[in-house]
Parts: sequence; structure tokens; C-alpha cells
Amino acid sequence: MRKLGFIGYGHMAQMLIDGFLSSSIAKPSDIAVSTRTSRKLDAISRKWPGVEVSTDNKETARKARILFLCVKPLTVLPVLSEIAPVLSPKTHVISISSSVPIKSLEQIFHGKISKIIPSITSAVFEGTSLSCHNAKVTSQDRKNIKILLQAIGEVAEIPEDDFKAAMILTSCGPGLFAAMLDNFVAAALRYKKIPRRLIRQMAVSTFFGTAKLLKESDMDFSELVDLVATKGGVTQEGVDVLNSQLPSTFEKVFKKSLRKIKSIEAKVKLGNP
Repeated sequence: MRKLGFIGYGHMAQMLIDGFLSSSIAKPSDIAVSTRTSRKLDAISRKWPGVEVSTDNKETARKARILFLCVKPLTVLPVLSEIAPVLSPKTHVISISSSVPIKSLEQIFHGKISKIIPSITSAVFEGTSLSCHNAKVTSQDRKNIKILLQAIGEVAEIPEDDFKAAMILTSCGPGLFAAMLDNFVAAALRYKKIPRRLIRQMAVSTFFGTAKLLKESDMDFSELVDLVATKGGVTQEGVDVLNSQLPSTFEKVFKKSLRKIKSIEAKVKLGNP
């Protein structure tokens, strides 16, 4: 395994590192991490002895053949500018920020660049990571990244222009689904005095079972609706309400989410060296 470097150790970096090590696609000595927060370095060392830790981004960048930039969107370009002088032409730089275009990264580093958007569900080896690459990334490089990401879930390689809408489904999706379930449970609680813990358990179990059934059967959504919602039955009443209310709701979700992505992109562009 070539050395994997991680600059930044937020939730996504932690999830990626935990996934790569737990799946045995990498071992601790394959990984180097830099972050400016000493308590995070201590946490890494306790959890994964053997992982190299540092507060020096350049030190991590020098060692990595595949380097993940896991910092906030407005920090990606400044960090890349900081480490660019020590990067090897063979280094494969990977940004996990959806709001920083590859072309902006290419203005600073002229080598191999990819962008991936993981999903928090990769923490349980499920979900889909999005990926795209610049022209310097070879077919073998693409394969290497795909192998890494497949160790923690599924991978969809799509054009960068399609990332914005796709990430609402994959990366934002868990938060959106959790919000829907929270409201579903809250509605149930208004009608029955079943303990919230039990209602939550039923809702999550049913959601999980539904997703598993859809995935394993390759059934279309409408087919499953037809199996459960008999004409004139209880389920059909609820489905009718959802079909009348949700289209406009989800249209607003996508519009507001895409607007927010564009506003962050604009801030990144203003700070572009």
C-alpha cells in the first residue's frame, strides 16, 4: 500500500481512516495525518497506534503518494498553496470538498488531482462515494482510488458538473433522511403514547428493511408502493398525501441546497490565488 496522507482530521477524515483501517485495505503504518489540534493527534495515536501524526502539513505531504485534503472548503486552496512546493509530481492529490472545482486546484498543483465526496454512511460500509478526476489521473490511479473507496461502500464515478445534485442524494442524503424520520416519529407520538425509543426503533428498522429490500431486489420505487398500497387502503391514503406534498418540498430542498453550494463556491473563487 502506498502511503496515504490526510491533512485535516474532521469527521470525514476520521471516517475514511477508520474505514480503511477497519476494512484492512490499509494498515496503520500506511497512513500519515497532520492536524493543528494536538488533542486530535492524541486521539488518533490512542485509537490507531502506528499511524504517523504531525502538526506539520508539509511533512505529511512529503510522505504521501495519495494525499487527501480533508479541510474546510475555504481552507483547501490556502493549504494546497502551502504544501505545493514539497509535493512530488507523482503525488495524487484528492480533495473531499464539493465546493472547490478541480480547475482551481490545478492552478496551484499541476499533477494528478481527484475529487471525492464520501458519505457518512461509509462508517458502516454502506452508501456511495462520488469521484471524478483530472486528465493527469491514469486508469491505474482511478483503479487504486476505486479499490480504496469500495472498501467502505459503493463508488460512482461521474462528471464533476453532476456532483452538486448527486451529493444531495449521497452526502446530504443521510441528514435529510434522518430529518424525515424524526418528523415521521414525531407525528406518530402525537397519536399514541408508545415510548419514543420504541417508535424510533420501529421507524429505523422499517426504513432499513425498505432500503435493503429495494437494493437486493432491484425493485423500482413504484413497484414497492404498489405491493404495499392497495387501492382504497390505509397505505394509499398516506401515499396520496406524500405525492401531493413532497414534490414541491423536495424541489425546495434541491433549490436551496444548490444555492448554498454556489454561494460557497463564490467565496472560494474570491479567495483563489
